[in-house]
Amino acid sequence: MKLPQLEAPLNLARVVGEAGWMHELSASGAADTVYVRKLNLKSRGGVRFEPFDFSWSQRPDGHAVSARNLPLGSLGALAGELPIAAAQREVLRALAPKGRLDQLSLDWQTPAGNPRALPTDRKSTRLNSSH
Repeated sequence: MKLPQLEAPLNLARVVGEAGWMHELSASGAADTVYVRKLNLKSRGGVRFEPFDFSWSQRPDGHAVSARNLPLGSLGALAGELPIAAAQREVLRALAPKGRLDQLSLDWQTPAGNPRALPTDRKSTRLNSSH
């Protein structure tokens, strides 16, 4: 499994929770999943994340992402400290996300290099953006 590369290390003051990796074999090939559960973060700049869950899976036929209780406002506040490209940081700042993503499940296939979105399931609380 090839994970996206970060622009720089993520510098955190506190990390509490569970993280893991699963490798599964099936008739269609190997699948890998990286996950965090009840992850509670505090950045060096003082931005706090209440506990949330997140997973990213890669399968022979596509990918899946899921999240639970993801605090979007904290993510926006952390934009300046994230190890991402400057253009991505500016998009995140401009969106100024607020609220919490209670539950998200994305699953998409990538047959023959032609990504095709599959059904998405999400539940959110008080989502808001400045745009």
